[in-house]
Amino acid sequence: MSNNWKSCGELVPSDFERYPVWSFDLQRGETDPKADETWVRPLGYQGFDRTDDELFVKAKVADCDGNELPDCILCVRLYPVGYRNPRGKSEPEISALILLRPRYMPLMIRNDRFGEDLPPTLQNRLPLTYEIDVPLGGRKRLSLAGSIGSRSTS
Repeated sequence: MSNNWKSCGELVPSDFERYPVWSFDLQRGETDPKADETWVRPLGYQGFDRTDDELFVKAKVADCDGNELPDCILCVRLYPVGYRNPRGKSEPEISALILLRPRYMPLMIRNDRFGEDLPPTLQNRLPLTYEIDVPLGGRKRLSLAGSIGSRSTS
């Protein structure tokens, strides 16, 4: 699996067919002079570690008309035991929608809203819905579903 290490900006949809979950790999920079803090690695079914706090995850994303957006993934933030997200909850939350085509483009999300200008291809397609159901190792799974409303006004 070590051959799959790459910068997050190099991720493509086919990467998520074999490995549906990827995570930052900060230790790689200590052993590989070409690597930096943007490098990610796939998480095998035995590879989930609670220190992986930001996951790139294969998801089913659809627009307001139910049309699937196949070249998108979601970034999910996990919170360690005892910590809470900005809404005071400890469950995982979606922190970004990442478009993989025509190029890598993360769109930050806060409180289920986009926090920046959307590309024209998404502006009239809101709200988006998402479903995630991926293995995290052993019997653990990450299962989330919800919607991402509109552009944030704050």
